[in-house]
Amino acid sequence: MERIFEFNRFKLLVHRIISERGIKLFGSLLFIAFCMLLFLGIGFMKPSIYETARSFFVTVGLFLGPISYMWILSSEYQTNSQSISFLMLPGSTFEKWLAHMVIGVGIYYLSFLVIFRLLDLFFVSAIHSKYDSTGISYIVKDMEIQSFDSLLLYGPFLLGTIISLSVFIGALYFKKNSLVYSLITVFSLAMAIVVYHFVIISLNLDGNIPIDGRSAIPFYRVLITDVSSSPAKEYVIGSKYSITSVLSAMCIPIICALTIAYYYAIKEKEL
Repeated sequence: MERIFEFNRFKLLVHRIISERGIKLFGSLLFIAFCMLLFLGIGFMKPSIYETARSFFVTVGLFLGPISYMWILSSEYQTNSQSISFLMLPGSTFEKWLAHMVIGVGIYYLSFLVIFRLLDLFFVSAIHSKYDSTGISYIVKDMEIQSFDSLLLYGPFLLGTIISLSVFIGALYFKKNSLVYSLITVFSLAMAIVVYHFVIISLNLDGNIPIDGRSAIPFYRVLITDVSSSPAKEYVIGSKYSITSVLSAMCIPIICALTIAYYYAIKEKEL
Protein backbone atom coordinates (compact mmCIF):
# COMPACT_ATOMS: atom_id res chain seq x y z
CA MET A 1 0.00 0.00 0.00
CA GLU A 2 1.40 3.40 -1.00
CA ARG A 3 2.48 5.61 1.86
CA ILE A 4 0.63 8.92 2.08
CA PHE A 5 3.84 10.84 2.73
CA GLU A 6 7.50 9.95 2.34
CA PHE A 7 9.98 12.79 2.78
CA ASN A 8 12.59 11.72 0.20
CA ARG A 9 9.94 11.14 -2.44
CA PHE A 10 8.34 14.50 -1.62
CA LYS A 11 11.74 16.20 -1.84
CA LEU A 12 12.33 14.76 -5.32
CA LEU A 13 8.87 15.91 -6.42
CA VAL A 14 9.53 19.45 -5.21
CA HIS A 15 12.94 19.44 -6.89
CA ARG A 16 11.40 18.33 -10.16
CA ILE A 17 8.79 21.12 -10.08
CA ILE A 18 11.37 23.78 -9.23
CA SER A 19 13.83 22.57 -11.87
CA GLU A 20 11.14 22.80 -14.57
CA ARG A 21 9.24 25.91 -13.43
CA GLY A 22 11.73 27.59 -11.12
CA ILE A 23 13.09 30.20 -13.56
CA LYS A 24 9.60 31.38 -14.54
CA LEU A 25 8.44 31.40 -10.92
CA PHE A 26 11.52 33.35 -9.83
CA GLY A 27 11.02 35.74 -12.73
CA SER A 28 7.44 36.33 -11.64
CA LEU A 29 8.62 37.20 -8.13
CA LEU A 30 11.30 39.52 -9.53
CA PHE A 31 8.69 41.34 -11.62
CA ILE A 32 6.47 41.81 -8.57
CA ALA A 33 9.48 43.03 -6.56
CA PHE A 34 10.32 45.53 -9.33
CA CYS A 35 6.75 46.84 -9.35
CA MET A 36 6.84 47.12 -5.56
CA LEU A 37 10.12 49.03 -5.74
CA LEU A 38 8.61 51.35 -8.35
CA PHE A 39 5.48 52.13 -6.34
CA LEU A 40 7.32 52.66 -3.06
CA GLY A 41 9.99 54.72 -4.87
CA ILE A 42 7.31 57.05 -6.20
CA GLY A 43 6.00 57.38 -2.65
CA PHE A 44 9.50 58.16 -1.41
CA MET A 45 9.84 61.04 -3.89
CA LYS A 46 6.51 62.43 -2.69
CA PRO A 47 6.12 61.43 0.99
CA SER A 48 2.54 62.69 1.23
CA ILE A 49 1.40 59.80 -0.99
CA TYR A 50 3.79 57.10 0.28
CA GLU A 51 1.23 55.38 2.50
CA THR A 52 -1.39 55.54 -0.26
CA ALA A 53 1.03 54.04 -2.80
CA ARG A 54 2.06 51.38 -0.29
CA SER A 55 -1.53 50.45 0.51
CA PHE A 56 -2.45 50.25 -3.17
CA PHE A 57 0.43 47.97 -4.06
CA VAL A 58 -0.02 45.70 -1.04
CA THR A 59 -3.67 45.22 -1.97
CA VAL A 60 -2.88 44.52 -5.63
CA GLY A 61 0.16 42.37 -4.81
CA LEU A 62 -1.66 40.11 -2.37
CA PHE A 63 -4.97 40.01 -4.20
CA LEU A 64 -3.97 39.86 -7.88
CA GLY A 65 -0.23 39.13 -7.70
CA PRO A 66 -0.63 35.36 -7.20
CA ILE A 67 -2.46 35.01 -10.51
CA SER A 68 0.61 34.91 -12.79
CA TYR A 69 2.61 32.92 -10.24
CA MET A 70 -0.07 30.26 -9.80
CA TRP A 71 -0.73 30.12 -13.52
CA ILE A 72 2.93 29.26 -14.16
CA LEU A 73 2.80 26.54 -11.54
CA SER A 74 -0.51 25.14 -12.73
CA SER A 75 0.80 24.88 -16.30
CA GLU A 76 1.47 21.26 -15.33
CA TYR A 77 -2.11 20.68 -16.48
CA GLN A 78 -2.22 22.79 -19.65
CA THR A 79 -2.09 19.84 -22.04
CA ASN A 80 -3.07 16.22 -21.68
CA SER A 81 0.55 15.08 -22.03
CA GLN A 82 1.79 17.49 -19.34
CA SER A 83 -1.08 16.58 -17.07
CA ILE A 84 -0.48 12.85 -17.45
CA SER A 85 3.27 13.34 -16.96
CA PHE A 86 2.73 15.16 -13.65
CA LEU A 87 0.00 12.86 -12.35
CA MET A 88 2.11 9.76 -13.15
CA LEU A 89 5.10 11.02 -11.15
CA PRO A 90 6.16 8.83 -8.22
CA GLY A 91 4.36 10.28 -5.23
CA SER A 92 1.06 10.10 -3.47
CA THR A 93 -1.88 12.38 -4.15
CA PHE A 94 -1.17 14.11 -0.85
CA GLU A 95 2.46 14.80 -1.83
CA LYS A 96 1.47 16.34 -5.17
CA TRP A 97 -1.19 18.44 -3.44
CA LEU A 98 1.21 19.50 -0.70
CA ALA A 99 3.97 20.38 -3.19
CA HIS A 100 1.68 22.86 -4.96
CA MET A 101 0.45 24.26 -1.65
CA VAL A 102 4.01 24.81 -0.41
CA ILE A 103 5.57 26.08 -3.65
CA GLY A 104 2.48 27.98 -4.73
CA VAL A 105 0.60 29.51 -1.85
CA GLY A 106 3.29 29.21 0.84
CA ILE A 107 6.39 30.39 -1.00
CA TYR A 108 4.60 33.17 -2.91
CA TYR A 109 3.15 34.86 0.16
CA LEU A 110 6.27 34.33 2.26
CA SER A 111 8.45 35.82 -0.51
CA PHE A 112 6.07 38.72 -1.05
CA LEU A 113 5.93 39.61 2.65
CA VAL A 114 9.72 39.38 3.10
CA ILE A 115 10.39 41.59 0.06
CA PHE A 116 7.69 44.03 1.14
CA ARG A 117 8.99 44.24 4.71
CA LEU A 118 12.57 44.93 3.58
CA LEU A 119 11.56 47.61 1.05
CA ASP A 120 9.05 49.23 3.40
CA LEU A 121 11.60 49.35 6.21
CA PHE A 122 14.18 50.89 3.87
CA PHE A 123 11.88 53.55 2.43
CA VAL A 124 10.25 54.53 5.73
CA SER A 125 13.71 54.92 7.32
CA ALA A 126 14.92 56.91 4.29
CA ILE A 127 11.88 59.21 4.40
CA HIS A 128 12.39 59.96 8.09
CA SER A 129 16.12 60.55 7.56
CA LYS A 130 15.43 62.96 4.71
CA TYR A 131 12.42 64.89 5.99
CA ASP A 132 12.39 64.80 9.82
CA SER A 133 14.60 67.88 10.07
CA THR A 134 12.80 69.86 7.35
CA GLY A 135 9.77 72.10 7.34
CA ILE A 136 7.47 69.32 6.22
CA SER A 137 8.34 66.90 9.01
CA TYR A 138 4.69 67.01 10.15
CA ILE A 139 3.77 65.02 7.03
CA VAL A 140 5.97 62.05 7.94
CA LYS A 141 6.22 62.20 11.74
CA ASP A 142 3.54 59.52 12.22
CA MET A 143 4.68 57.31 9.34
CA GLU A 144 5.55 53.77 10.41
CA ILE A 145 6.26 50.47 8.69
CA GLN A 146 3.14 48.54 7.74
CA SER A 147 1.95 46.14 10.42
CA PHE A 148 1.39 42.56 9.28
CA ASP A 149 -1.71 42.18 11.46
CA SER A 150 -3.62 44.98 9.76
CA LEU A 151 -6.75 44.54 7.68
CA LEU A 152 -4.84 45.98 4.72
CA LEU A 153 -2.86 42.73 4.50
CA TYR A 154 -5.36 40.28 5.95
CA GLY A 155 -8.24 40.96 3.57
CA PRO A 156 -6.28 40.77 0.29
CA PHE A 157 -4.41 37.70 1.62
CA LEU A 158 -7.67 35.80 2.14
CA LEU A 159 -9.08 36.82 -1.24
CA GLY A 160 -5.77 36.14 -3.00
CA THR A 161 -5.63 32.64 -1.50
CA ILE A 162 -9.13 31.93 -2.84
CA ILE A 163 -8.04 33.06 -6.31
CA SER A 164 -4.84 30.97 -6.11
CA LEU A 165 -6.70 27.78 -5.24
CA SER A 166 -9.31 28.49 -7.92
CA VAL A 167 -6.58 28.80 -10.55
CA PHE A 168 -5.20 25.39 -9.50
CA ILE A 169 -8.60 23.72 -9.67
CA GLY A 170 -9.52 25.44 -12.93
CA ALA A 171 -6.31 24.24 -14.57
CA LEU A 172 -7.42 20.64 -13.98
CA TYR A 173 -10.82 21.08 -15.59
CA PHE A 174 -10.33 23.78 -18.24
CA LYS A 175 -7.73 22.65 -20.75
CA LYS A 176 -8.00 25.80 -22.88
CA ASN A 177 -7.80 29.31 -21.42
CA SER A 178 -7.98 27.81 -17.93
CA LEU A 179 -6.77 31.02 -16.28
CA VAL A 180 -9.46 33.13 -17.95
CA TYR A 181 -12.26 30.68 -17.16
CA SER A 182 -11.06 30.28 -13.57
CA LEU A 183 -11.02 34.03 -12.96
CA ILE A 184 -14.41 34.52 -14.62
CA THR A 185 -15.86 31.80 -12.38
CA VAL A 186 -14.39 33.31 -9.19
CA PHE A 187 -15.46 36.87 -9.92
CA SER A 188 -18.92 35.71 -11.04
CA LEU A 189 -19.40 33.92 -7.71
CA ALA A 190 -18.12 36.99 -5.83
CA MET A 191 -20.58 39.23 -7.67
CA ALA A 192 -23.36 36.74 -6.98
CA ILE A 193 -22.63 37.02 -3.23
CA VAL A 194 -22.69 40.83 -3.37
CA VAL A 195 -25.93 40.84 -5.39
CA TYR A 196 -27.49 38.34 -2.97
CA HIS A 197 -26.51 40.66 -0.12
CA PHE A 198 -28.32 43.60 -1.67
CA VAL A 199 -31.37 41.57 -2.71
CA ILE A 200 -31.85 40.29 0.84
CA ILE A 201 -31.50 43.79 2.28
CA SER A 202 -33.84 45.29 -0.33
CA LEU A 203 -36.51 42.70 0.49
CA ASN A 204 -36.31 43.40 4.21
CA LEU A 205 -35.68 47.15 4.34
CA ASP A 206 -37.55 49.99 2.72
CA GLY A 207 -34.99 52.39 1.31
CA ASN A 208 -32.57 53.23 -1.43
CA ILE A 209 -29.39 51.16 -1.12
CA PRO A 210 -26.52 52.65 -3.11
CA ILE A 211 -23.50 50.47 -3.87
CA ASP A 212 -20.50 52.18 -2.32
CA GLY A 213 -17.50 51.39 -0.16
CA ARG A 214 -19.60 51.38 2.99
CA SER A 215 -22.16 48.87 1.79
CA ALA A 216 -20.36 46.61 -0.69
CA ILE A 217 -18.99 44.19 1.93
CA PRO A 218 -21.57 41.42 2.34
CA PHE A 219 -22.96 40.86 5.84
CA TYR A 220 -20.90 43.71 7.34
CA ARG A 221 -22.83 46.95 6.97
CA VAL A 222 -25.12 48.78 4.60
CA LEU A 223 -25.92 52.41 3.86
CA ILE A 224 -29.65 53.16 3.89
CA THR A 225 -31.08 56.37 2.44
CA ASP A 226 -34.47 57.44 3.78
CA VAL A 227 -36.00 59.25 0.79
CA SER A 228 -39.32 59.82 2.58
CA SER A 229 -37.82 62.60 4.70
CA SER A 230 -36.86 66.01 3.39
CA PRO A 231 -34.00 66.40 3.08
CA ALA A 232 -33.14 62.71 2.65
CA LYS A 233 -31.39 61.14 5.62
CA GLU A 234 -28.71 58.47 5.53
CA TYR A 235 -28.27 55.69 8.08
CA VAL A 236 -25.50 53.14 8.36
CA ILE A 237 -26.60 49.76 9.70
CA GLY A 238 -23.55 47.82 10.81
CA SER A 239 -22.78 44.36 12.08
CA LYS A 240 -21.79 43.93 15.72
CA TYR A 241 -18.78 41.95 14.48
CA SER A 242 -15.58 43.51 13.18
CA ILE A 243 -14.83 43.51 9.48
CA THR A 244 -11.95 41.10 10.17
CA SER A 245 -14.34 38.64 11.79
CA VAL A 246 -16.81 38.94 8.92
CA LEU A 247 -14.11 38.36 6.30
CA SER A 248 -12.78 35.40 8.25
CA ALA A 249 -16.24 33.87 8.57
CA MET A 250 -16.81 34.20 4.81
CA CYS A 251 -13.37 33.41 3.39
CA ILE A 252 -11.82 30.76 5.65
CA PRO A 253 -14.57 28.15 5.00
CA ILE A 254 -14.22 28.84 1.25
CA ILE A 255 -10.43 28.42 1.45
CA CYS A 256 -10.83 25.13 3.35
CA ALA A 257 -13.40 23.88 0.84
CA LEU A 258 -11.20 24.80 -2.15
CA THR A 259 -8.14 23.20 -0.53
CA ILE A 260 -10.02 19.93 -0.04
CA ALA A 261 -11.56 20.20 -3.51
CA TYR A 262 -8.12 20.59 -5.08
CA TYR A 263 -6.87 17.47 -3.31
CA TYR A 264 -9.79 15.40 -4.57
CA ALA A 265 -9.51 16.94 -8.04
CA ILE A 266 -5.94 15.61 -8.26
CA LYS A 267 -7.07 12.25 -6.92
CA GLU A 268 -9.89 12.09 -9.46
CA LYS A 269 -7.55 12.85 -12.36
CA GLU A 270 -5.10 10.19 -11.17
CA LEU A 271 -7.87 7.60 -11.38
